[in-house]
Amino acid sequence: MRCYTRIGDKRKTHLFGCKLYKYSERVEAIGTIDELNAFLGAAASFSPHKISKKIIHEIENNLFSIGAELAIPKSVKIKAKHVERLEVLVEKIDEKLPQQTKFVIPAGTQAAMMLNVARTVARRAERAMVKLSSTSKVNPEMLKYMNRLSSLLYVLLRFENYKNNIVEKNPVYNQIR
Repeated sequence: MRCYTRIGDKRKTHLFGCKLYKYSERVEAIGTIDELNAFLGAAASFSPHKISKKIIHEIENNLFSIGAELAIPKSVKIKAKHVERLEVLVEKIDEKLPQQTKFVIPAGTQAAMMLNVARTVARRAERAMVKLSSTSKVNPEMLKYMNRLSSLLYVLLRFENYKNNIVEKNPVYNQIR
């Protein structure tokens, strides 16, 4: 199998027998999920913590399911149990962390920073999927999953820093030096 088809040379891509423009909302959503998965892979490679790697690997597999479901909308892969699993993980990790009452300046370990980038890409992917849902049917559980995912990535990046004794710093507003 070749790694190229030349279809993309004409601004289109193949999605299971269907040709779509690369700027279509569906292709944008799928591409953003792919980008998110790449950042998660980088985060896992930087993390020394088995629990983080295990959670990231689980998320990566679910993101492949989301990408497949976006490509073939009739194949429901993400269900309420996937959303509930993220909620359990958020609560479990968050209870191990110091209570947060203010915003935190992005800083810390390489794994934490890659998780922070992944978190922002997850939010962009969610926005792309919401936009797609305004013109096409999108599994509502996938939208919920993406919403919870950014929360999970946030507590996971805080966990990475906490386990590495990185002290969180809060922003100072209106500071001029």
